[in-house]
Amino acid sequence: MRKTLRLIPWPDPLHAALSGEEGRQVRAAVRLLPAPLRQAVVLRVLEELSFRELAAALGVPLQTAASRVRRGLVQVRERLERSGIGVDQ
Repeated sequence: MRKTLRLIPWPDPLHAALSGEEGRQVRAAVRLLPAPLRQAVVLRVLEELSFRELAAALGVPLQTAASRVRRGLVQVRERLERSGIGVDQ
């Protein structure tokens, strides 16, 4: 019987960045977002939905979805900067 080799993909840069201490702080900052902003950020950034897909998933207009992502990311950045983590733009 022949064994099949299963390739394990290298983590992409985003998931690699979220694995260390800074990643723990990013995840904590995202968890503290209000639910509508948290949902939008997670679906857009981690699940990589397009803005159209995001709007459909959330049942909101396209601009509302985009606004929630933007506001959520701004709040995460501000929280990280207050905790001493520099965030590149």
